[in-house]
Amino acid sequence: MGVPSQLLERRPDIAAAERRVAEANEQIGIARAVYFPTGMLNASVGFEGSTSYRETTLTAFQQVEDNLAALRILDQEAQQQRRAVESAQDALQLFTNRYRGGVDNYLQVITAQTTVLNNQRGEIDILRRRMDAAVLLVKALGGGWDAAALSKATE
Repeated sequence: MGVPSQLLERRPDIAAAERRVAEANEQIGIARAVYFPTGMLNASVGFEGSTSYRETTLTAFQQVEDNLAALRILDQEAQQQRRAVESAQDALQLFTNRYRGGVDNYLQVITAQTTVLNNQRGEIDILRRRMDAAVLLVKALGGGWDAAALSKATE
């Protein structure tokens, strides 16, 4: 699963950093045009602005990548947990049948029910974490993702 990097341009922090870099570059141009002796100072401001923009952009890419990875990992965990729930339900059915047949005592059934419940709770927790990661991904991208609108914007 991947997302276009153009989506990050919608993030307010990236847009603000981009404006700061443009402003710093403008200040450098003004200093050169007027030949102020403080041109070196303005040049360093432009450099700092460029570094600030790069750090902001790299942070945005890291947040997107982290949440994409979290979604991929949580998807795998959800599949494993689903299999654990199904296995626990099969065991519960087996112990219930053995109890009804008089082979096992009811403690086995209760233990199997507890195992099913714990596995179902784990499955719900993974679902919650997947939803959290999806929301954080949308936030890291700067909002919703409409591929049609993105293709129109890049034309």
